[in-house]
Amino acid sequence: MQPQAIDGARVQGVVRFFGIERNKMEDEKGKALRMTDFINPDESGKAVSDLIKEITGGMGVDYFSECTGAVA
Repeated sequence: MQPQAIDGARVQGVVRFFGIERNKMEDEKGKALRMTDFINPDESGKAVSDLIKEITGGMGVDYFSECTGAVA
C-alpha cells in the first residue's frame, strides 16, 4: 500500500478505499492509512472483481490504482 496514492486520491475527493491483500498482517497498515474496505480473495474463492461488485451493490469502482510493494 502506497500512502502517496491514498493521500492523492483523498485530496481528489475519494471517500472509499479498497485494500486487496492476501496477507492478513497487512490489514493493520491499511487501517493506519485509513483504508475503508479490505478484500482477501483467498477467503472467499471469488474473483476480486466479483467481490468489489458485491461490496458496492453491483456498481463497481470509478477508478483504481494498483500499488505493489517491492521485495528487497
